[in-house]
Amino acid sequence: MNTTKKVFVVDDNDDFRNSLAWMLRGEGFHTIEFVDVHKAIIALKNADKQDIENSCLLLDVRMPGMSGLEFHDRLKMESVDIPVVYMTGHADVPLAVEAMKKGATTFLEKPLDNGQLTHAIESAIHSSNLLDTEFLSRRRQSKTDCKEFIGRLETLTPREKDVLDGVVEGHVNKIIAKNLDISVRTVEVHRSRVMKKLGIRTASEAVKLVLLTEMASA
Repeated sequence: MNTTKKVFVVDDNDDFRNSLAWMLRGEGFHTIEFVDVHKAIIALKNADKQDIENSCLLLDVRMPGMSGLEFHDRLKMESVDIPVVYMTGHADVPLAVEAMKKGATTFLEKPLDNGQLTHAIESAIHSSNLLDTEFLSRRRQSKTDCKEFIGRLETLTPREKDVLDGVVEGHVNKIIAKNLDISVRTVEVHRSRVMKKLGIRTASEAVKLVLLTEMASA
């Protein structure tokens, strides 16, 4: 069995895609890049089983013609089972939420941090190769890991929880303020406190942790 770790990259930005592939090759991954989503679907559909095993897909959320979410759906229709790591822009939190619900391994904000990216790829590939018993063990461990985050959530005030709910739903501060009938400045203050209490820095981190906690508790 081929043990080379492969990363399929689907992104319409030539400079970003080429730079990403160059970095990944330097980390020892074999990369296969696509700018055309239709060619990518055909290639993945017709790939040998060994090409899919020990691999993962780096998928941009926003692409012309077909979004990353639509691409993911097409792969499922074609019975292509490959772990997906989404790449999103800062303004793509609502799409990132949907991506996680579709079964994405994780999502990362651009510009990508090399360390986080490598860790996400390794985790995705490892997870896809686990036996059922190992998966159950990891799921139990995930539940344990979530206890700390749940404890942090419980330190939030009711209003801070309302603001966090708005963030997870992908709303900007102005919309959260309107929905809660408070000022934008008040939302900013609560949002800052939420980030500090939860030990996170971005909205995407908040979304990811909340969704992972919900899935681990399911």
